[in-house]
Amino acid sequence: MSSSFIRWSRHSASLGNYLFFAAIIALIAAIWGGLYWWERHRVSRTESNDTPNDLFQQLCKVHRLSVGEQQLLSQVAQATCASQPALVFVDHRCLQSQGEGGNAEQLRDLARKLFGPAKQ
Repeated sequence: MSSSFIRWSRHSASLGNYLFFAAIIALIAAIWGGLYWWERHRVSRTESNDTPNDLFQQLCKVHRLSVGEQQLLSQVAQATCASQPALVFVDHRCLQSQGEGGNAEQLRDLARKLFGPAKQ
C-alpha cells in the first residue's frame, strides 16, 4: 500500500507541475491575445476617422483656434479647396485669395497665427 501511495504522490506532483506550466502558458497566450486585439482595435479606430474634415478639425485643435477662427477658416477652405480643407494650413495663398472682403483684418490675423509674420 505504501508503494502505491508513493507512485500516486509522484504522479500527483508531476501532474501539478504540468498544470502549473499549462497555466503559465495560457496566461502568456491570453496576455498576448489581449494586446494583439487592443492594438488591432486601436489602429482600425484611428484609420476609420481619417477623413479630410477630421484632419481639418485636428489641425484647428492643434493650432488652438477659437470657434470664430475655425468658422472663418472653414469658409475659406470651402471657397478655395473644398475637397482638401486642411490645405489652408499649408498654403497661405488660400487665405490671401479671400482677403478682400469684410473679413480682411481677421484673415490677416489668422494668417499671422498660422504662418507667422508676413515677409516683406
